[in-house]
Amino acid sequence: MADTLLGKLKLKVIVLVSIVMLVILCLLVFSKRNVLSFPMMMERKEANNLISIRTNTDHDSTAQTSPKASGYIVTMSYNSQMTRAIRNLMGQQCWARSMVGLSLSIAEPFSSESKLVHYRRFWDGLKKKNLHNAVLFGEYFDLDFYNKVSLRENSTGLTKWSDFLADNKTPRKLVAVTLPSGRCEFGSRKEQNMEKQAPPCFYGKNYNELILGLKDRLSLVSIKKVCLDCTQLDHKLSLDELRNMIFGSDLDTSKYIILMNTWRNFAFTQSWLEVPDYCKISESPQSSKRLISSQSVASHSKLYKEKIIRKKRVVAVMFRIERFLTLKVLNKSSESLKSCIEKTLQIHNQLMRKGSPEKSGTFITLDVGRFGSKLMKDNETVSKYGQDSLESINKSVQEMINKIYEGQFKSMEQYEDSFVDITGGITERGYISMVQRSIATEADCLIVMGGGSYQQVAISQYLANHPSDQYCIQAVCVADNVRTMLPS
Repeated sequence: MADTLLGKLKLKVIVLVSIVMLVILCLLVFSKRNVLSFPMMMERKEANNLISIRTNTDHDSTAQTSPKASGYIVTMSYNSQMTRAIRNLMGQQCWARSMVGLSLSIAEPFSSESKLVHYRRFWDGLKKKNLHNAVLFGEYFDLDFYNKVSLRENSTGLTKWSDFLADNKTPRKLVAVTLPSGRCEFGSRKEQNMEKQAPPCFYGKNYNELILGLKDRLSLVSIKKVCLDCTQLDHKLSLDELRNMIFGSDLDTSKYIILMNTWRNFAFTQSWLEVPDYCKISESPQSSKRLISSQSVASHSKLYKEKIIRKKRVVAVMFRIERFLTLKVLNKSSESLKSCIEKTLQIHNQLMRKGSPEKSGTFITLDVGRFGSKLMKDNETVSKYGQDSLESINKSVQEMINKIYEGQFKSMEQYEDSFVDITGGITERGYISMVQRSIATEADCLIVMGGGSYQQVAISQYLANHPSDQYCIQAVCVADNVRTMLPS
């Protein structure tokens, strides 16, 4: 009887221990799953906070690092001024990632005269530290963040220029590619437009200098030229056709440096190349998701506010006179330039009165003068907009500066010099423009006049920098695509 009771007791103990062990095991498994999944949850949350992820079932969007071993693309010009040039660069990044089976990285471009380019004289200038008129892309933007978001958006990353030059031991093949510089037409339209096309396969002095510059710096074993010109094409190329023209059957891209004369946004490229939908970047605010100011730009912006503005509350006014004059030519505005400036000044004065005048300061950005649009420096171009002269525009701008700054700057040159002093002598207008936009989009209030893609990005960044209950933003004489971005 005692043995029976002892046996039952042992059985109960064994069952109880087994249950406890099972519970402990389940807890361990559950805990492990949570530990493993937590970083993934954080990654998703971070991605949703920082960017809008474009998903595509046929394309990998999960890669988090640049390829360890890759070939490189160096591009002479991305055309257009900065905002559109960045869109062109992003289009190329997506194209490079879309070439399935290939591993390509894009060499960080320079900015000169507010355009993204590669010229051999800039490479030589790096050694001489004479780059006040040319700045690397990473001096504009936080390159690590830019690459992180690029990879999440189905695009390849950028390789720092210094890292590209340091990777000079691997024997590589240089393929110099000339791409169409404009739209291609096919069929009867092609015959009509043949006489308007640029000379086919024109390399030019700057392009040939780049070939020689790469030859001097890298271990090149061969140089091959590939010409793609509208006169030679009778249909749109597929991605596979373009890949075969450049690489042939060789898929080991670590052997290659691809030198391109140009890359334009897919709005142009579509005319000769089949473009994946996920690569189409049509709206400029989309570009701003990748763009965070570099430490250099942030430091100079902060220094300007401390040394020049010296006020706690800032009202920023952003003028884009060239864009306004374009609206006039397109008959999208019946306003005169003088009228638009006066309306802007009225809004500025109202906003200044809302805060304590002694604590409020003004900041303006312009697209005329030394750091303005290149088109706004040419009398012939300005006359096409129907204005009397560039001189009359500059006079209006000077009067406006006097009214807004109330004598702080005695001349346009003194206003411009204030940026050169703060940046330590940098005169590259794209960089100055970045510092100006950084200050404007962090201001308490922002007034935009004229419109254009530059102001679209600025509005997007201003809204991201401020809580919705603190928005203070107005637009004067702008097109609908800018006005609709404003909070209601």
